[in-house]
Amino acid sequence: MLFELSVNHIIFIIGISNLSNDINFLLAKLVNSTVLVGAAFLIGFIFYRHRMTEFIYRKKLMENEENFKRLFYANPYPVFITRQKDGKIIEANKRAYQLMEVEEEDLDSFNGINDYIKNDSRQALEEELKEHSSTFNRIIEYDFNGNRKWVTANYEIIDYHDEKCILTGIMDITEIRKAEEELSRYASVDSLTGIMNRRMGLKKLEELLTQAKEEFMEFVLCFLDIDNLKYVNDTYGHSEGDCYIQTLCSMVKNKLDKEDMFFRVGGDEFIIVFGKKNKCQAEKIWDEIKKQFDESNMKDEFPYNIMASHGLFYFCTGMDIDLEQIIEKADKMMYEEKQMLKKEYQNK
Repeated sequence: MLFELSVNHIIFIIGISNLSNDINFLLAKLVNSTVLVGAAFLIGFIFYRHRMTEFIYRKKLMENEENFKRLFYANPYPVFITRQKDGKIIEANKRAYQLMEVEEEDLDSFNGINDYIKNDSRQALEEELKEHSSTFNRIIEYDFNGNRKWVTANYEIIDYHDEKCILTGIMDITEIRKAEEELSRYASVDSLTGIMNRRMGLKKLEELLTQAKEEFMEFVLCFLDIDNLKYVNDTYGHSEGDCYIQTLCSMVKNKLDKEDMFFRVGGDEFIIVFGKKNKCQAEKIWDEIKKQFDESNMKDEFPYNIMASHGLFYFCTGMDIDLEQIIEKADKMMYEEKQMLKKEYQNK
């Protein structure tokens, strides 16, 4: 462009000089034409730079889009893009299709991904994205037509094809979650009986006493001790002793409701918490439990009698007593009953 302007300007000057002998006129035309040529070149150069910048920007944009697509589709974890307004999936990689158990050609008929979230709120997610434009390491539970999946999800708002979208990257932690739940269950459940173990039972009791400080509450704690377990173990073996414990626990659980607690303290000792009941009601339930023992013993289902001693302590809001004292008093009542039963047995 500069070469063409320079050649045309020289031709113009030569032509003007041949047509006019007035030196002042010639100089005026020379200055005016040179200024116009310079301005034309400057304007042309500015347009050129603008177009060149735009070209480089578009080229980089295309390269970035290609790199994004390569990373998106080659990502070893499920990744998908959803429209922010309705949660409709508009792009997904192969791993995402596998997670959702849907074919690529069926994506248009696939509901918004948010319809499958079970433990999170779309509104809460939108509010967090509105405030921070992204959120990371969010634990989400998906249920794809009965197939339960736990994932850690990362969300970020992006502009995709001229509309606001949410880029979602997730990592399937279903197996890890199952392992955690299994470990948690083992940590809180007695492996032999399937009821709560000592640690979890005492924790629940502490929570109950804390709650009793804020609202009126009453319950009866029953300390239960299996009778003659040592005799069964020594005579019939520990496997039969385990069967004795399991049978007795099953009978007890049959008579408890959802407000009651039942856990193993250790060995042959157990605690029942009759929730929202007074001592008279608790004794009535214990009589029903003991009736099961007697019915089994009358049928000679086992070569030994199923028996247990118990002690009850009634608690209600306002009593100045801690958990250790409650258990100690119930244990004492149980021991007194056990001694009385021994005397009766010896006198027969």
